[in-house]
Amino acid sequence: MTLHSKLILSFLIPLFLAFGALASQNYRSQKMVALNDINNLVAERGGRVAARVDSFFYSLEEGPKIVAAIVADSLPQTDDEFFALLENSIASAPNALGASVAFAKGKYSPDKELYAPSVSKEGGRAFIDPERGSYDYLSDASQGRWFREALQAQKPIWTEPSLGGGAGATGTLSYGVPFQLRGEWAGVATVDASLAALADVARDAEAPPRPDAPSAYFFIVSREGQVISHPRELMVANGENLFEANINSPKLSEEDKALWRKVSASAGQNGDFYARLKNVWDDDGVSYKLIHFAPLNATGWLLGSCYDEKEAFAPMRRLVRNAVIFHAACLALLVVAVYFSVTGLVRRLEGMAQGLSQKFKKFRATSAIITECNQDMFLSANDQSSQFDELDANLLELSKSSEENRKQAQGGANLSRETTSLIEAGSSSVTDMAKAMVAIRDSSESIEEILKNIENISFQTNLLALNASVEAARAGEAGSGFAIVAEEVRNLAQRSAESVHNTTAFIGANHAQVANGDKISQKLSQSFQKISLSAGETIEALEAIMGAVMSDGEKIANLNVVIGNLRDISNETMENAQKAMSAVVELVSESESLSEVIASVESQFSRGKPSPRDSQEEEG
Repeated sequence: MTLHSKLILSFLIPLFLAFGALASQNYRSQKMVALNDINNLVAERGGRVAARVDSFFYSLEEGPKIVAAIVADSLPQTDDEFFALLENSIASAPNALGASVAFAKGKYSPDKELYAPSVSKEGGRAFIDPERGSYDYLSDASQGRWFREALQAQKPIWTEPSLGGGAGATGTLSYGVPFQLRGEWAGVATVDASLAALADVARDAEAPPRPDAPSAYFFIVSREGQVISHPRELMVANGENLFEANINSPKLSEEDKALWRKVSASAGQNGDFYARLKNVWDDDGVSYKLIHFAPLNATGWLLGSCYDEKEAFAPMRRLVRNAVIFHAACLALLVVAVYFSVTGLVRRLEGMAQGLSQKFKKFRATSAIITECNQDMFLSANDQSSQFDELDANLLELSKSSEENRKQAQGGANLSRETTSLIEAGSSSVTDMAKAMVAIRDSSESIEEILKNIENISFQTNLLALNASVEAARAGEAGSGFAIVAEEVRNLAQRSAESVHNTTAFIGANHAQVANGDKISQKLSQSFQKISLSAGETIEALEAIMGAVMSDGEKIANLNVVIGNLRDISNETMENAQKAMSAVVELVSESESLSEVIASVESQFSRGKPSPRDSQEEEG
């Protein structure tokens, strides 16, 4: 591979790597922006639909609350009174399908165990009464939830929808408000609405917030996971649990099932919930969906907003594709620019390499002449240096002998001085120790006086405790507690007296030991003084010997200085010649290396033609 190709690749490879990193980073950032945008859009549209659904439920709740309050306050006595009350309650509720007042067994009257008058929007009237014949809404497990759950909860609730049978029409929702009679929970006032009306409200009839917004559909899931409203009627009619159907589906992986379990446990519990899920309910098979669950405040159910992932991310993918095309075009233009720039640079370098090759030929000839002159200078300086070697060796031996004697005398004097210093320090320490012993003795005497005071206090405390015990005994049962305290104080005073006695004995023994230590320190101080006098005499003798040795050493040193100056002149001349020769040799070596590099560059430029160095060798 030629130098031209290498240079082009050295520029292009980092450019391609940077382009790949930029494209990948752009895709990730655009995806995050798109996901945040979609989440905001989902939350906005879902919140708007959830508000409309909540309004649907709130508009139905006022009627049964009024009916329950009236029945609890003044119980109607005839069927017509009940019918009139119920007809008025649904007249102001456009979404109401029907209303009823249902009583628990025997709570309305003894002759009517079950009594539940009801009216429908179309003006029909009906009774749930054993005399007229009807189902038993107290024991019917599937069709009696509208009554049973509200009465058991003892608060107004929306019950799970009824998909058929019973007193209501197929596909109804019921809101029950329990009421009391004579202090007991007696029945429930209800209102019914159709699932079809709820589905109409749940459909987002408004236009999308912007033209590029992805399409979505909305569905409602009850607390038990039942689909209450969905664009596909089959989802409502089958009565299956949405979460359980996906969790147990053989079409989904364990990872997807785990996500559905998380949704089942978390959706609606802590506000809005977002999820990217596989859904097995679509007509076109399993596909990824972006689902947003928003809690419905009126019922505690969930409003789901469902977006297709491919459609939602389509605008983002178009933006990324356009960005990649734009950057690829820029990269192509940059590649062309790099190619022509590198080609021009290679041509200029080729010309420079040829010029440098000619100059290095002249430089090698001049370097050979300088090397020969430096060699002659080095040999002459080396001869002069050898003449001083013999004289220098003799003086060096004499100087070493004198220096050794001086060092030994100096070492003896220093050792004697160190000994004297140690003796003086030891004597000072002994004096300090004697002073410390005197201080200890004085402190012990002070402690004895304090202990005597403590002993007197203990004696007085003991007397006071004894007097307190006598007074407590005179007080009889009223002073029994104080007698116990006085006894404890007396015991404490006795223990304090014993401790003072023991401490006094210990301090007496300490006095004797301090006196003995004082005598020993005085004897030790006298011994240190005698040793110090002997060490001083030794130092004086060693200093006299050292003075004589140093006088001889100074004479030898002066002679060494004269000879050293002559030798330094000779050595400096030889070193300068050697350095100059080494520098020339190194310079020639570096020039040869540089010449080889230039020859290699020329061979790269010439693309197979013989280099200037090869031509030179052939001429030689």
